[in-house]
Amino acid sequence: MISTDDPGVQAWRTLLRSHAAIVRELDAAMEQEAGMSVRAYEVLVRLAHVPGGSLRMAELANSVYLSPSGITRLVDQLVRRGLVTRRKDPNDARSYLAELTKRGQSSFERASVVYRGAVQTHFAQRLSTEQLLSISEILGAFAEGLPRRAS
Repeated sequence: MISTDDPGVQAWRTLLRSHAAIVRELDAAMEQEAGMSVRAYEVLVRLAHVPGGSLRMAELANSVYLSPSGITRLVDQLVRRGLVTRRKDPNDARSYLAELTKRGQSSFERASVVYRGAVQTHFAQRLSTEQLLSISEILGAFAEGLPRRAS
């Protein structure tokens, strides 16, 4: 049994607790000021930054760490709001593409301002530049060693 004073367990619990608290604050700000969740924003980010503005659903799910059914539900919501369209992939009849609409691009741009402000308020301004750089370096190195989940 791992004791609660194990540094690895302490670090992990602190990371989880911090992440949950920050995401809760970001979600509240995004819902109130941009009318969308952080998850929805992350989908729009991926689509806005890919050449052509579209991704296969499986690639999109993998990039935002959602299951295939989870991305389907989220994209369905975004389709109903007119922010995303879904169409057959012309290169693979078994796949669908999610594509950002003009309305989605506009919503993404407005939400980006809210997101950056909320990240600044609820995360970045609480730390020094050196601390932020350290966090980026440590978590970046850690993430590079993790396998990507196949969709």
